[in-house]
Amino acid sequence: MAINRLILAETLQKIGKPGVAGIALLAFSLSLIFSMLLPSWQSFHQVEKAVNLSPEEDPVAAELQAFYKNFPLHTQAPESLSYLYIAAKKHNVRITRGQYALTHDVESGMLRYRIALPVQGTYGQIREFVATALQMIPTLALDEISFERPQISTAQVDARISLVLYLKPGG
Repeated sequence: MAINRLILAETLQKIGKPGVAGIALLAFSLSLIFSMLLPSWQSFHQVEKAVNLSPEEDPVAAELQAFYKNFPLHTQAPESLSYLYIAAKKHNVRITRGQYALTHDVESGMLRYRIALPVQGTYGQIREFVATALQMIPTLALDEISFERPQISTAQVDARISLVLYLKPGG
């Protein structure tokens, strides 16, 4: 054991103070790697593994797929829009000419069918029309609504309703 101490003392004397400081920094760096970075790498690989799960293994992905299955195909847009006109007839709301525009949402992959409807009726009729349409078409969203009363003495109002019908591409 005395020989090992002697060899160590000679080696330290040869490398000097800068060498000893370098060895100390190297030892500190290795301890830092094993105490801090190694657990981080392990948790990173666990997250990476979870992200690469198939939908059968990942419950969140399975729920998302089930959610998107509820959306009608874009070929079913006329059928969905027919419910809009049924709701208007039910509540005696007159729809003048509507404007329709189909856009693709790149982020979600869904199609948005933007619908702008100028309608006429009483405030209550229009409100009930919108509520019924939203109940009848679950993938329909109210984007904007504005009211205007042409004459203060009448109960009739003109409204501009902006709706968005969400659809899946395909089929």
